[in-house]
Amino acid sequence: MKGFRIVTVIYLLLTISVASQAQSRLKVSENHGDVFKANGRFMDIHELPSGGYMSLSASATGGGFSIGLLSFSKVKATYFAQVYDEDLNFLKEKQVNLKALGKDLLLEKVVKFGRDFYVFASFVNEKTKKKYLFYSRFDHIDLTTDGEWMKVAEVKASSEKDYTRPTFSIDVSDNQKYIVVFGNGSERIKRKKSRGLFARSRSSSNDIASHNFKFTFWVMDEKMKIVNYEKKHQLRINESSDKFYIRDLTVDDQGAVYILGKNAITDQLTRKEVKKDKRATWVDIQKSAFILEKIYPDGTSVQTVTPEGELFVDMDILFDKDGVINLVGLNGEQVYSKLVATGMSRLVLDPDNLDIILTANADIDEDILEKINDVQEREQDMNKRQKKRAKKRENRMSDEEKAYAEAAKRAALNVSSIAFSGLDENGDAVIVLEEQHLQIVTTTYTDANGNTRTTTTYYYHYDDLLLVKFIEDDVVQNYYKKSFVSVNVPLQKSMDVTLGDGEVKIMTQGHIVRADVDLGNVKDYELKAFDRKDKIPGMRRKYFTYRKAVDENTILAPARFRSKAVWYKIEVN
Repeated sequence: MKGFRIVTVIYLLLTISVASQAQSRLKVSENHGDVFKANGRFMDIHELPSGGYMSLSASATGGGFSIGLLSFSKVKATYFAQVYDEDLNFLKEKQVNLKALGKDLLLEKVVKFGRDFYVFASFVNEKTKKKYLFYSRFDHIDLTTDGEWMKVAEVKASSEKDYTRPTFSIDVSDNQKYIVVFGNGSERIKRKKSRGLFARSRSSSNDIASHNFKFTFWVMDEKMKIVNYEKKHQLRINESSDKFYIRDLTVDDQGAVYILGKNAITDQLTRKEVKKDKRATWVDIQKSAFILEKIYPDGTSVQTVTPEGELFVDMDILFDKDGVINLVGLNGEQVYSKLVATGMSRLVLDPDNLDIILTANADIDEDILEKINDVQEREQDMNKRQKKRAKKRENRMSDEEKAYAEAAKRAALNVSSIAFSGLDENGDAVIVLEEQHLQIVTTTYTDANGNTRTTTTYYYHYDDLLLVKFIEDDVVQNYYKKSFVSVNVPLQKSMDVTLGDGEVKIMTQGHIVRADVDLGNVKDYELKAFDRKDKIPGMRRKYFTYRKAVDENTILAPARFRSKAVWYKIEVN
């Protein structure tokens, strides 16, 4: 997962706390349906046109293992669809038959496109070394596929260990008139020893394993006819050798494809490379640019590059109701080999030629940094003796350590990506930033015979939130204090965010947070469902592994204990 800063320590962490603070309280209703026996792990849930809901789950039999993006498996997947009434009471369940074309297809995604549901599924042909994607209509009443399976896409596939895994991603335009499939074929990984994102060894090369430099896309209209297609597309700038990997991609209401790419050079710089080239400074980091390309259905395209001299840590692309493009960015400042987050910006672009028609930017508010920055918080809480010791430690710091300590006064050091971005009904852009870092604790035990044993524990921290809203050319900010730790396993998703009535609503692990129109008032609510004391008849314990926002005020989440499940409906009043 991206976005974590790594901290290595050699002592045992004694306590893990989950805490939350806010200015005032929020009213939230929590209701749940009946307990039922569920098959597999929940993957998705959809609101049905006739009322009620349909969920999808998957279970696996067999064995296998995976390493990073590489997978070695003989697992056979089985899929199920469940139907509930409007109060999430269980009505029925049926196994989804994905056996077709003489193959057991793997479910990729079920999407609502127009008035119909479509199921997308794939399989790998070892002889042709291709991964094929098929689709069929899905009857949400009978819970069966309806009609023939039609092939829509294919990419190169290799099961060899030195190749990445082929993938498909599927998206629907806001007006439900176009559906786009992005395909990434297997690419060879040139191995050299390096440190991965969470300080575990992984392979790397100029074609970074976790980054997609080439991809193929297919755009289909309401009749599932392909209207836009390009094979092995790659983002390039004229007269430049820089490589851009895909950061975001989508389709608009006219079937045009937008690709947002990030300059890969900032992710490839290493201390060894700088030493080898005898560079005095990290000059190449000045190329931390993003490129946006729009590809029309007729094959023509137009590009724009972010303003020269501005450094961007991360960026997202958004469309308003009139098709106007918004690029919201997390701005950075260079500190040795890294960019640290110091501000945020919004670029509004003309949808035809991608010219910039409005800009707004701001540094992170100093008062907010004092509240959310752990370094400054600790300094404020120190007594005289502790400050004296801290001064001695500071004198022993390297120049690089001193630079980061100084940067902490104007940068959110534990923020490295945009956790959420969106446009509200007024066209105002909203971004949510979350402080995240990884703490690696190594403990060595010695028994009576002098034998030693070392254990390593990974603590994934999900901490304070920074809320930002762009109201025309004005930028307003606020924050929310929280702390959550996941041990050894990172969260698949740390929050859900919805926008409505000008407000921002956020569901984190165990809390609902709401900020008003100008972010001036932040309220929160501690969810009873996540409290261990909250018991449900028929379930001894419960845990949550999935949730989904189905509208601006409603989030659905299943509680599980072994084979039993119950769906919660959480609504912000």
